[in-house]
Amino acid sequence: METILIFLFFGWCLSSVVVNGSIFDEFRNYLLVKAPFFGKLFSCVMCLSVWIGALIFWTGLSVGFIPSIFHQQIPFWINYLLFPFLQSGVSVIIESSIIFLVKGAKSK
Repeated sequence: METILIFLFFGWCLSSVVVNGSIFDEFRNYLLVKAPFFGKLFSCVMCLSVWIGALIFWTGLSVGFIPSIFHQQIPFWINYLLFPFLQSGVSVIIESSIIFLVKGAKSK
């Protein structure tokens, strides 16, 4: 279970840096002009974290770091579908919590 939490946190960190990091500003602006679909993808934490979650899950699974997320009686292909969306949900919750805390700290 701890492994899953670590991978979820890592996925949020990676998606947050790509979406909010100033180091990727030029890359995101270039994509918005040249390939609007990918530009929007790299500008949205929720959108990007789904694909980062899929990449983390499939990479971790092939290396053997990620066990089955849910009970062993559930077909394994369901894990392939659920982890990316779980990653997206966790990323949105963490990102929204940080934005709420920062706005609350600035208003005082």
